[in-house]
Amino acid sequence: MGNSWTRVLGWLAVCGLLAGLVAGFGYAPREVVQGNVQRIMYLHVPSVLTAYLA
Repeated sequence: MGNSWTRVLGWLAVCGLLAGLVAGFGYAPREVVQGNVQRIMYLHVPSVLTAYLA
């Protein structure tokens, strides 16, 4: 299992991911030309940067 810091950071990561999904897909307006495809960038770019830095 892990210590308490690991669990806290894990839950913070889950909450941050959910907040990002809500902001990217619910709050951000749809782009005129690309539509929903552009909204996917709000999820993929931070994921790529996080994976690269990990």
